[in-house]
Amino acid sequence: MNVIVGSEGFIGQHYTRCLTNINEDFFRVPTREALLNIISANRELTLGEVSNVIWLAGKTFPFNCTSINNPNYMNDLESLDHFLEFLQGRRWSGRFIFLSSGGCVYASSSNPLSESSELGPNNLYGTLKLEQEKLVIASGIMHSILRVANVFGHKNRIISGQDVISNWISNYKLGNTCEVYGNLDSFRDYINVIDVVRAIMSCSMNSTVNHLLNIGSGEVMQTRELMELFTRHTHGQIKFHFKNSREIDRNGYVLDISHAKKVLGWIPTNSHISDVSDFIVEELRK
Repeated sequence: MNVIVGSEGFIGQHYTRCLTNINEDFFRVPTREALLNIISANRELTLGEVSNVIWLAGKTFPFNCTSINNPNYMNDLESLDHFLEFLQGRRWSGRFIFLSSGGCVYASSSNPLSESSELGPNNLYGTLKLEQEKLVIASGIMHSILRVANVFGHKNRIISGQDVISNWISNYKLGNTCEVYGNLDSFRDYINVIDVVRAIMSCSMNSTVNHLLNIGSGEVMQTRELMELFTRHTHGQIKFHFKNSREIDRNGYVLDISHAKKVLGWIPTNSHISDVSDFIVEELRK
C-alpha cells in the first residue's frame, strides 16, 4: 500500500492518477494531519499495511519564503519532524520517499551537478529542503530522497511566481504580458511531471534504500531558448516584460542524473527540449 501525503498538490494529483490507471493500491491523504488522524483512530488504514509513504506535502515555495520565522517554513519543517517521530515510535519498517529540490540546494555552478556537488542554497527554500533531508536521514527510517529539477506539466491551479512555463502559458491566454527575470543566458533543467511520477514509482518498487538521487532532464535550456519557443508557437504575439533577477533566482543549473539511471533504471522520456516545445503547443491549444 502506498500512502501519498500531499495528494492534492501538483505532483500528488499526477501520481495518484497514474496509480489509478495501473490499479495499484494507494491511500490519498491531503495533509500529514489527515494521515495521523486516520491511523490514530484506526480507521480505514493500519500502519502495518503501508509499504511506502510518499511525502509531497508542503506550503513553502521559493517565492513565499523570506524568513525562517515564516509560518509556512516552520510548519513544513515541524510537520515532517513530528511525522517521522510518529513513524519511529511505531517502528514502521516501510520506505519514506521525500521530494527535495535539485534547483535550490546546490552551490552555483555552470557544470552538471551531481549528488556529491557542493551544497549552497541560494534561498530559504533550499535551506528548508536540506533541513528536511537531514531529518529524514537522522530518523533511521528506510528512505529515498529525490532532488527534483524544475517541474512542468498540466496544472489545475497556476501559482504566480512559480513555474515559468505554466505562468507564461496562462498569462498569454489571458492577454497579459509575460515577465522575464534576469539574464537571457540564464538556464534551467526542466523535467516533465510524468517523468517525476515514474521516478517515484521506480523508487517505491526498488530494493535499494537510503539513497539520494537527482531527478531531472540532464539538459540545459536557456531563458532565451524558452522565449524563442513561445514566440514561435504564438506566431510572435506573446509580449515579454523584462525584470532584474530576484533574490531567489540563480543564473542556472543542470543536474547530473547518471546515478538515478544506474540505481533505478530510470531515464526521463518526456523532458527533452522537444517535449517542452510539444507541451507548450498542447497547452496553448486548450
